[in-house]
Amino acid sequence: MPEKTEKEAFRIIPKPKVKTPAWIKLFLYVCLIVVGVLIGGFFLLQGQVVALEQEKDDLGAQIIEVERQTQEILAKEIVDLSKKISTFSRLFRERKNLSKVFGFLRSICHPKVQFSSCKIEGKNNFIGLIAVTESFQTLGEQLFILKENEEIETLDLFGVSFDARGKIQFEVNITLSEKFFKK
Repeated sequence: MPEKTEKEAFRIIPKPKVKTPAWIKLFLYVCLIVVGVLIGGFFLLQGQVVALEQEKDDLGAQIIEVERQTQEILAKEIVDLSKKISTFSRLFRERKNLSKVFGFLRSICHPKVQFSSCKIEGKNNFIGLIAVTESFQTLGEQLFILKENEEIETLDLFGVSFDARGKIQFEVNITLSEKFFKK
């Protein structure tokens, strides 16, 4: 047998095993635990993300439903207000300006006649007056003024009497034409 060289002889001798220090083993175990915690945390957080996304979708659906209901309520209120406005507009267009009656009475009143009572019914274009005057001549002149006025459709005189002071008291019912209130 040929003789082995020193290198080959050196290889035959087993090498002693190198022992890893304890701190490296400890570090390895700590790293494995950290990696395990991280993987577990990842899956835990992933489950929470899915749950939160589902909750977000549910809240979004609730918001859409509330907005829809709010829109329906607002639309109903708008329709109701629109009806009220149109009714009010119609009533306003059709209303009679009763304050014009006072200017009219001022223009037809004889200077010696005093009106002591006035009843106005806009629905029927009616004016009921109670008046007092000094003489029958003034009463006749007042009636003439009323009969000559184009705005008056009917004129009724009644209840002519003397009051306690000796003055003539009378009542007049006047019906005005429809066009009087439309001016």
